[in-house]
Amino acid sequence: MKKKGFVISWFYPPGNSSEGLVTFKLLKNSSYSYDVYTRKNASYDMWDRNTNEKTLTSENVNIIESEETEPRKWVLAAFRYFCANRDKYDFVMSRIMPKEAHEAALMIKETYPEIKWFASFGDPMVNSPYIRYIKRQDNPSPLKSYLPFGPGNKSRKAWEKNRRRDNELALEYKKINDAVYKKADLIILNNDYQFDLATIGKYEKYKNKCVVIPHSYDPDLYSKERQNKSNSKITFTHVGHLDAMRNSLPVLSAVNKLCSYYGRKKLSSLISVNFYGHIDNIDKSFILDNNLQNIVRVHPNIKYLDSLKIMQASDWLLLIDANFTGELEKYPFLPAKFADYVGSGRPILLISQADSIARKELMRTKRGVVSTHNSDEVAMYMKAIIDGKLQAPIYNDKESQLLNSKSVARSFDKIITSIVYNG
Repeated sequence: MKKKGFVISWFYPPGNSSEGLVTFKLLKNSSYSYDVYTRKNASYDMWDRNTNEKTLTSENVNIIESEETEPRKWVLAAFRYFCANRDKYDFVMSRIMPKEAHEAALMIKETYPEIKWFASFGDPMVNSPYIRYIKRQDNPSPLKSYLPFGPGNKSRKAWEKNRRRDNELALEYKKINDAVYKKADLIILNNDYQFDLATIGKYEKYKNKCVVIPHSYDPDLYSKERQNKSNSKITFTHVGHLDAMRNSLPVLSAVNKLCSYYGRKKLSSLISVNFYGHIDNIDKSFILDNNLQNIVRVHPNIKYLDSLKIMQASDWLLLIDANFTGELEKYPFLPAKFADYVGSGRPILLISQADSIARKELMRTKRGVVSTHNSDEVAMYMKAIIDGKLQAPIYNDKESQLLNSKSVARSFDKIITSIVYNG
């Protein structure tokens, strides 16, 4: 008789986080049963949105909420729980980020080498362009000819301390990453570009144990009919996390340019641009400094099911990549919201660099249009939409169905069956 899998994930509903929601949709539509080891205090981490997703449950998933909120103690608690219940489980799956889930699974694999282990990488632990980019930032040394930085300057000392800490953390992540590649039975990645990044150099020898399980949308979670709009304005909507590196400035600058073309009052009667979730303070300052409050609105985090309704009620959905143009040849990060956007049936305006996985997936599914981060180009697309010269594209439903969580879970189940029960 088939038993169940033990899933270790720092993020999982009722917490609202990208990784937790991705995991939920995959497990909910799987034919297997699971115990998910996570945290009870879902607001402990900055990547948990401050909403409670208690309605996101599934009969085949049992949630084990640890009282531990300190990462190292949580790792040990997950390991001890598994040891006490070893006979219940046929396989283990660990989900990151953060790295702690893989650490717990490593301990389990070293203690029970016969257990099959699937290690899922939401983001790269090594070779990440974010890490390479951040390391070059905020060094006060180039400013020493312009500012009074002496040898004992506190800013430089603080920067050096942070640099050493970041390097130590990067080395720790690399150490764990290498152990995972060596000992896991399967490495799960979420897109082709991430696969390429994760299997270069010395990691190429692990290609045969790497698979792509894409982010998915669950059709059962959407309203059966498109939500009614509250007004006649064209609505542009972004849902989810933005920050200093992945920011909304290309869109905000485009809106400001359109104010000059249509007039601020006229534009406010034509469009509404909405951001749901965290945005960076520099974005908020731009909105205030340019008097865009009647056009651009920033909303707090909302519950996941509410976000799907808002997507369905929007005219266009905004997807914004970090601007690594000139720094990175291929952009390998595909936000989980892309799949939810596809599932909503609404067109997408993507702001990305020339070669990104989001651009590739958008072209494959024919779900929208792509702009560079140049605000003039973004404004051109938005103006074409406002003037009725750019219509919502006819999407490729066959390709979009590949992101349906039912289809994705079937592929995942086949892998489980092959490795765990037929291997």
